[in-house]
Amino acid sequence: MMMCISTVEYHVIFNGDRIGPITPTRGLRQGCPLSPYLYIICAEGLSATIKNHELRGKIHGTRICRKAPPVSHLLFADDSFLFCKATISEAQCLKDILSSYELASGQAINYRKSAISFSANTPQDSISSIMTCLGISSAIGSGKYLGLPSMVGRSKKAIFTYLKDRIWKNCQSWSARSLSRAGKEILIKSVAQAIPSYCMGAFLIPTSLCDEIEKMMNSFYWGSKKNGRRGINWLRWDKLTRHKSQGGLGFRNLEAFNLSMLGKQSWKLLSDSSSLFSRILKAKYFPRRDFLDANLGHNPSYTWRSLWSTQSLLTLGHRWKIGDGSQINVWSMPWIRNLPTLKPSTPPLLHHADLTVSYLLNSDGNSWNIPIVQSLFNSVDAEAIVSMPLFPRTATDQRIWKATANGSYTVKSAYRLCSDLITAINPIQHDYRWNSIWNLQIPPRVRAFLWRLAQHCLPTRANLLTRGIPCDDSCIFCDQFAETQTHVFFVCPKASSCWELLGVNHIIRDLLLSSNDCTSMFFDLIDRLHPQQQVLVAMTLWSLWKSRNSKLWEATDTTPISIVTRAKDVINEWSCMQREKAPIHHANSVHSWIKPPIGTIKCNVDAAAFNNNSIMGYGMCFRDYTGTFLLGKSDFHHSSATVLEAESLALLDAIKLAISNEMHVVLFETDSKILADALTNNSSPTNEFGDLVTQCRSLLLDKPDFAVSYVRRQANSVAHSIARASLSHPSPHIFHHVLPTLYRLIMNEMN
Repeated sequence: MMMCISTVEYHVIFNGDRIGPITPTRGLRQGCPLSPYLYIICAEGLSATIKNHELRGKIHGTRICRKAPPVSHLLFADDSFLFCKATISEAQCLKDILSSYELASGQAINYRKSAISFSANTPQDSISSIMTCLGISSAIGSGKYLGLPSMVGRSKKAIFTYLKDRIWKNCQSWSARSLSRAGKEILIKSVAQAIPSYCMGAFLIPTSLCDEIEKMMNSFYWGSKKNGRRGINWLRWDKLTRHKSQGGLGFRNLEAFNLSMLGKQSWKLLSDSSSLFSRILKAKYFPRRDFLDANLGHNPSYTWRSLWSTQSLLTLGHRWKIGDGSQINVWSMPWIRNLPTLKPSTPPLLHHADLTVSYLLNSDGNSWNIPIVQSLFNSVDAEAIVSMPLFPRTATDQRIWKATANGSYTVKSAYRLCSDLITAINPIQHDYRWNSIWNLQIPPRVRAFLWRLAQHCLPTRANLLTRGIPCDDSCIFCDQFAETQTHVFFVCPKASSCWELLGVNHIIRDLLLSSNDCTSMFFDLIDRLHPQQQVLVAMTLWSLWKSRNSKLWEATDTTPISIVTRAKDVINEWSCMQREKAPIHHANSVHSWIKPPIGTIKCNVDAAAFNNNSIMGYGMCFRDYTGTFLLGKSDFHHSSATVLEAESLALLDAIKLAISNEMHVVLFETDSKILADALTNNSSPTNEFGDLVTQCRSLLLDKPDFAVSYVRRQANSVAHSIARASLSHPSPHIFHHVLPTLYRLIMNEMN
C-alpha cells in the first residue's frame, strides 16, 4: 500500500539559491484528504482479521443479552473498541492481532493512550494479569469518548453540565463586545445553539438543564454589560422560539430540538431493522414487538431511555405506505393519507378487529374493492380510502415519514412538528403581519429594532414603568405627554415633523383614529405604503429612536431634517454595499421550446390537479427534430395524488407510450425539477413518489437512448395545455393530429 503513495518534496529559495530537496519524515497527516481512505482500507483488514479469529473460536465478542448478536469490535476511524472474554488466552490473541496489523499497515497502537474496562464479576487477579499482558495501565472512567460522556450515572444534570459551561463561556466573551441585537441573534443561532447539537443526537438532555441554557441565552440576547448592570428580559424564551412569521425570532426550543435529533436515531429502528444498531436494541428491549409499542423496561440504559422518549414524536409523524396491505391494521394504524388523523373515524366492527388493508384490495392488488370499503366504513372514510391512488409499487408495507416530500426523516421536519404541537398547546393570540418586517430591504439591525417596536420591547419610559422601574414618564422630546411608543413615533411634534418631510403625515393622522396600539398602527402604516416608502418610514423610525437616545444620554438635540437625512444616508450606504456584494446576473433569456437535435424525438409531459386535488390529469406531446407534431395523449384519474406523483405518473406513461410505439432516441422534458433530480440520484424516495421514480428509472435503464431533463414552465406550455384540457376528453385520449386549441401554440414554437 505504501508503494502507491508518494511523499511531497520541498525546495526553498534562500538568497537566490535553491536549497533542497527537503523530504518530510512524518508522512501522511490527519488533515490530508487521502488519510481517511487509508484508515478505512486498513481498518477493513483489521476487521476481517478479528472476524476470522472470532469464527475460529479464538475470540468471543460481547452480548448485551442472550439473543443479541455478538460484538467483537467497533471501529471509529483511528479509534476502536475491541471486546473479548476476560481470559489471558483471548487477551494474548487480541495482542497478536494488533501486532500483525501494526506490521502490515505501519499504524502503531499507542497503549499509553488506550484504556480497558472489565465486567463487575471479573476476579482481581485476572484483571491484573490481562492488563500486564496488554500493557495497558488505565481503566475507562467517567471521561469523554468521541466528544460524549463515557459513563452516565444517576446525576444526569451533572454529567451534561459541561454544555452549559461552554455556552456560558462563549456568552461571557461576546458580552464584552459591542454587538447589535441582530449580531447577537446570529451568534446565538450559529454558535450557542450548535454547541449541544452533537450531544443531543445521542442523549436526552435533562429538562432543567435545557431551561437553564435557554435562560442564559435569553439573558445574553436582552442583556447589557454597561455599568455592570443586567438588562431587562423583555420577552420569555418560548416567545422568541416562535417562527419569525409568528412574531418570534426563530430561536430553538432546546427540548423540542433534542427530541428531533434523537428521533433520527429512533427512526433507524423502524426503517432499517437489519443494521447492527437495530438488532442489538431489539434483542434487548423489544424482541417480540415493534419499537413504537416497546416498554421502557426495568433498569434500562440511558441511551435506550433517550430513544424511548421519542415514541410519541414518531407515532405522530409517521404513516404507512401500502404494499400488499398484510401488515397494516385498518383501525389502529395510520394509513389513510387523505384524513387529518390518518385513521378511520368508523368504530371497529365486531369480529373485524384484526382486519388488514389487504382485505380491502381487489385480487390484482392495484385497485380498491369499493363494495367492501363502503360496507365497512362510513361515507367520509370510504371516500377518503377510495380516492387514495394505488400506483405500481413494491409488495412490502413500509413506514414513511409523512412530514417530508420524499418520506425520509429529517430533523428539520421533526422540529417543525414539535413546534406545531407547542403552538397548539399555547395558541398564539395575535396574528400580525410579521413578514412585512423581515421582507424589508433594510439593515438587519433596523429589522431587529422594528421587531422590538412591534413587540413593545423598547425601553420607553412608559414601558419601564410597567416593568416596575421608577422614572419620569414624560416624553424626552416634548416633555408634555407620557412617553409611550405611539407618542414617540407618531404623535410627538418632532415625529410629526419627520412624517411631514416624508409626505405620510396625513396617513398617520388617519390611522391614529382607528388603530388601538403601536403595533397595529405600525403594520397598518406599512400596508398603505409602496415598497420605497416602506423602507424610508422604517429607517426614519430607527433614526427617531436613535435621536431620542442621543438626547437622553448625551443631551444632544437633533432636528427633524437631520433625522430624515440620516435615515436616507444609512439606507443609501447599505444599498450600495448590497449591490457590490450581489453576484452579477445576466439578462433573463426567453425560456421557450427548443427543437431537438436531428434524429431525436422530444416529448414534453405535465400534470394538473382539479376539484381540490380530487382529480389528477396529465398530458404529453411528442414532436420530431423539425417541430412536427407526432403524437399526443391526455388522461385523468379520480384520485388525490400529490403534484409530484402526478408528474411522475405522466412521465411513466410517456415512457411506456414511447416504448409501445417503438420510438428511439427520445428526450423527455418535465417542468418538475424535483422529479428530474430524483431520476439522476442514486437513492429513491421512500414514499409513493419514490415507487414511481423507481419504475421510471427501471424503464430508462432498459432504453439507454432515452433521457429526461428539466425545463422551465414557459418551455412546457403545450404539455401544460393538454393536461389542463384532459377532463374535456375521454380517459385516456390518444390523438395523432394537432388539436385546434393547440395549433397556434405549436406553430409559434415551431417558428
